[in-house]
Amino acid sequence: MSLLQVALLCFAIAAGSILPAWADTGGGKTIRFSAPPVAQAVPLLRASKSDAFRAAGMGADFIPWRSPEQVRTLIANGAVDAVITTLPTAAVLSNKGIPCRIVAVYSAPLWIVATDAPGSDALDSSPTEEFASLHGKEVLLPFGPGNMPELALKALTSEQGMELKLRHCGSIMEAANLLRLGRATHALLAEPAATLVMMQNSQKGGISKRFMLKDVWPHVFPGQPVMPTAALVMVGPLAKDESASALVLRAFLEGATWTEENGEAALRLAEVEYPELGQMFKAAPGLGISELRSLGLLTGEEGENAARFMLERLFAINPASVGGRLPGEDLWGLGDAAP
Repeated sequence: MSLLQVALLCFAIAAGSILPAWADTGGGKTIRFSAPPVAQAVPLLRASKSDAFRAAGMGADFIPWRSPEQVRTLIANGAVDAVITTLPTAAVLSNKGIPCRIVAVYSAPLWIVATDAPGSDALDSSPTEEFASLHGKEVLLPFGPGNMPELALKALTSEQGMELKLRHCGSIMEAANLLRLGRATHALLAEPAATLVMMQNSQKGGISKRFMLKDVWPHVFPGQPVMPTAALVMVGPLAKDESASALVLRAFLEGATWTEENGEAALRLAEVEYPELGQMFKAAPGLGISELRSLGLLTGEEGENAARFMLERLFAINPASVGGRLPGEDLWGLGDAAP
């Protein structure tokens, strides 16, 4: 039995034990999920169809979000109840007094891609050696300043005493063009963008994926095997309801197990229910199945410890990135529903 299945069993028992109370207080309501076009959105799509909500006298719906500004607006307007967003965003919202409760975390696949063709020595290099070789080099960041990929990179370089020349650009397409034209050599890209850019520039002297930041993390921070970057977060009034959190997490973990075990069906679900995500998977054959089979979700004490460590590192290098102070205890709900 996988760790995810064990967590699912524990949370199913816990959620089942409190389901009647939740049904009494939440009957007739619709819980609204939201996620960007990432692999972890698929378990939420599946969760939105879970019988668990019907059994609780509730409906469930899914709303996509496509930019940090959009998800902040959805949360501020009370238009969503459970969202996938970055860890710093959850901390900032909590510090602003918006009820938030993190119930699961995961590590996004963040790749350093490069144009300079690796020599024979580089082909045998470890991720940590590749990472060290970035010292003094310029890295493109195709997103606004202060976003999670940049923060994760800075947490690593700061700990190692490395200096990089970070250069922001407006979009992934702009980053790909700069790389292709030889006006840049390295970029930090999330999946599926990293694979798509590599595939579109696969000719000799093209762009290659060098290493993922999460593979470097445990070597830079011994004793920290996981680099969490994002979370499933309860927001608004339901963030204060432990039974609601348990019910949502139960459905999410059930959705994750189904997604990991039914890759082709999960791809079809994305194509129908979240066309933008489905098209991304289609554009990079094989990537979707690979990502859906290894969602990397963490819950309970393990997830909380990893997330706390990440926020502490971000606070140390840039307090504003987490809202000026470390969030209070009410942000943490990863172990609340465990028996």
